Amino acid sequence: MSGFVTTRQGVTGGVFVTDLSFERLGSAFLDLFLANKLSIPELHHIRMLIEPEVARLAALNISPEGAERLQRALQAENLPYTTLEDDIERRTKVHYILAEICGNRFLEAILKSVLGLNTEIVNEVKPEPFEVHPLETHNAIVAAVLSGDENAAKEAMTRHTLEFGKNLLKMEESYRRNTGQTGK
Repeated sequence: MSGFVTTRQGVTGGVFVTDLSFERLGSAFLDLFLANKLSIPELHHIRMLIEPEVARLAALNISPEGAERLQRALQAENLPYTTLEDDIERRTKVHYILAEICGNRFLEAILKSVLGLNTEIVNEVKPEPFEVHPLETHNAIVAAVLSGDENAAKEAMTRHTLEFGKNLLKMEESYRRNTGQTGK
């Protein structure tokens, strides 16, 4: 029931250990949000605790390969979008790369799960493009990480996460109002 093993029928069947990942964690978060057991303010609180530290650690652990990946992701944000999903994917790429660069797999897994939930929520609410995540919001973060300035990276991510959180809160209010739910 926990998803750690799977049973297959047939000649080649049996009980097998599944590939463990944190995708189930993200899926569980979405179920909790949709059941009104988890709120955007709670999600935002976690992001405020984790993302500035991830950016700080990324600045300390930046490599040439990581720098190249960050620069490509930042450039891709300015390309014209075709769908909301495409736009969201491009705008969260910097966050995923920072999580990978930070060097802490637990922080990476938690952040990726939280970002996945954010993506699902935004897809559910379907805001106007750029309403939640305006262009150029990652420039200061990426510049600080690339320069190895851990304090500037942490401060830039804190500012970004605060602004993004305000936009998410507006989205949640609209979503709850439109679905007749009350927030926590």
